[in-house]
Amino acid sequence: MILLHLLAIIIYFESVILYSSSLKHSSSNWLIAARVVTFCGAAVHFAAIGSYCRHTGLSPYASGFGTLSVASWIIVVTYLPVEILFKMKALGDTAVPAAMTILCMGMFKAQ
Repeated sequence: MILLHLLAIIIYFESVILYSSSLKHSSSNWLIAARVVTFCGAAVHFAAIGSYCRHTGLSPYASGFGTLSVASWIIVVTYLPVEILFKMKALGDTAVPAAMTILCMGMFKAQ
């Protein structure tokens, strides 16, 4: 359960690196790679939330950790279509670190 959340954080961190590289380089390959990695991170994060709910038998909103985890996932899932539709490259470089920070806060709150 926690390992999936850690994996999501690692994937999100890789996504931040790719988004930063896409801002530095003019090639769209960096941006496409960042979006794919972010989508994979969101999928792993979704599985982590499902695993958490199945393991505890509770809704994710029943604890502070679950609530912050879902809030973090919602940020990522919301910004991806907005970034693609409006072609805002810098949005990923701000939204993914915010989602990572909220997820980390939830993990520290669970301790």
